[in-house]
Amino acid sequence: MTQEPGGTTPIGRGSAAERRSHADQADPVRQLLRLADGRLPDVSLLRDALRCAGTEFGAVFGLIKASHRGAMLDDYFHAGPLDPNFWKEPASRALARSIAIGQTVDVRFRSKNAAVRLAVIAAPIGDGAGESFGGLALVIEVQDDHQIDRARVELRAFCATLALLMRPRPVVTPEGASAAELRTVAIAASATSRAGVAIALTNQLRAKLGCEQVAIGAVRRSRISLLSISGFADVSGRTPGSQAILGAMEECLDLGRPVTVSVARGEGEACPLHRRWSAEAEGACVATIPLREQGRPNAAPVAILALRHTPGKQFAAEDLKKIGESVATYPSALRVAEMANRSLITHAQESIAKHALGIGHRRGVLRFATTALLAVGMIWFLFGTMAHTVSTNARIAPAVVRHMTAPFDARIISATVMEGDRVKAGDVLFTLDTANLAVERARLQAAVQAALVDAEGARAKGDHALARLVEARAGVDRVSLQATERRIAESIVRAPSDGIVLRGDLRDRIGATVASGDSLLEFVPTGAMRVLLDISERDILHVAAGARAEFRPHARPDLQLHLTVERIRPAAEVHGAENVFVAEARLDAFEPWMLSGVEGAARVDAGEGKVWWTLFHRLIDAVRLKLWV
Repeated sequence: MTQEPGGTTPIGRGSAAERRSHADQADPVRQLLRLADGRLPDVSLLRDALRCAGTEFGAVFGLIKASHRGAMLDDYFHAGPLDPNFWKEPASRALARSIAIGQTVDVRFRSKNAAVRLAVIAAPIGDGAGESFGGLALVIEVQDDHQIDRARVELRAFCATLALLMRPRPVVTPEGASAAELRTVAIAASATSRAGVAIALTNQLRAKLGCEQVAIGAVRRSRISLLSISGFADVSGRTPGSQAILGAMEECLDLGRPVTVSVARGEGEACPLHRRWSAEAEGACVATIPLREQGRPNAAPVAILALRHTPGKQFAAEDLKKIGESVATYPSALRVAEMANRSLITHAQESIAKHALGIGHRRGVLRFATTALLAVGMIWFLFGTMAHTVSTNARIAPAVVRHMTAPFDARIISATVMEGDRVKAGDVLFTLDTANLAVERARLQAAVQAALVDAEGARAKGDHALARLVEARAGVDRVSLQATERRIAESIVRAPSDGIVLRGDLRDRIGATVASGDSLLEFVPTGAMRVLLDISERDILHVAAGARAEFRPHARPDLQLHLTVERIRPAAEVHGAENVFVAEARLDAFEPWMLSGVEGAARVDAGEGKVWWTLFHRLIDAVRLKLWV
């Protein structure tokens, strides 16, 4: 192994403002590709890449450490007024940390007068598919945190592209067919997520091909997740159109080759899922292409490209071949974006999976078992789920209350029930005085009889007009008589069904006159009970109609009653000193001992939640409210 000499690679010393202006307009990845055009992947390319990065990012200091084919490179440059030795130590520390964790890191500095802010940003040189073989650190002047975040993403994309260029295979150049690849890498460098890259790629390809629709799905462990559909900022895999596209992608993954189908031309008998997609697209020609990593034609597909042509146009086999060649860099772009935004948790999970067996062999069976148990416990704690329940106070309340009212103005002459009495259907509840009604009924009966006699007499004298007049008057009296008899029947108020008297004690009102429509008793039919749950406002978003719940009354704590939440009242109520939302729940079974007002404790099923969130979300929320974070 030989040692490459370190030293200084000076660059232009323009003002800080000039360097920032240049960095804002620069495209570091594009400049790197131009720099690597036609060059071999050797240490000199790494050294020149350091100079390119310093120029394009407007850095005042840069440091690169890398190992390539037995050669070591430890080089730096400087462009600012400060002594380069001032930045060597912080840049080296940031670079060592970045290489160790495989992630982009930054360290921020501010001058004493706060006029200048600088940041040391370091990224490993690697595309995420293997081990990093070095790293690059830059010291840049920044205006705000947004500029730092942007520089992090761009430097990670720059280093990932540099790692691809250092592979022992032909390098992509900006000429000829590589123009599309250059645009793809530029998109990957500017996007902030894998989904963002996919959205940009699908929209770009749709405009280029003139297709009706373009979609990309990522393959992981023989399963496909839909990343983007052209024309949509967000993709839901539950819509019928998305399901049809996913089905065609899965069929293409199973076949392992490009597929094109048009129902209008009677094609695709062997590809039913493609036929379904084409049929839902009104017979338009549809196609899918499996995408593999460059240089690995026999590897499993890492993504699936789905295309739908405009009505009346078809995809030929040659068209699919050309499209496949033009999108050959898409898998690498998606991979770079995914690794650039990989979280620390995801990185730890992959590292644990990678080294678990090695730990077992080195430390013995017991150490391996302990480590595995801890790893499984940690994974379950971070990614596992458990039942999330909401605890609350509850009480039994009537679901239906019927008000027994006075049918007419009268005195109460008897009351046979009081509050809490259970009654059967037809039992007498109270009786009203009908003395005046009885007198009126006798008068009307006599009037009807007299009118009938008068009518017969008039008819005997031949005065038929008088007879009809008298009969009409008798008809009016007869209707009044029927109404009076109906009131007399209503004077005895009976229970409409089995139930319980909730409110109303008429014993002290016997002899008092009541007006028609006055509510005298409140009656609850048997079984018409529900449970009211006082849901705290901090838990209301976790409870929805249809949720299952359990209720234990204080009077019978040995019982566990099953409930179903039917509705949540939209307005909050103040119960005691707490702001709550009242949820109405239906009892699965009613028992006679259940009385209105019985209180207890309830637990509502709020679905599954992450273990860590279920156990600590209340503490986390309290800290957020306390510290305002």
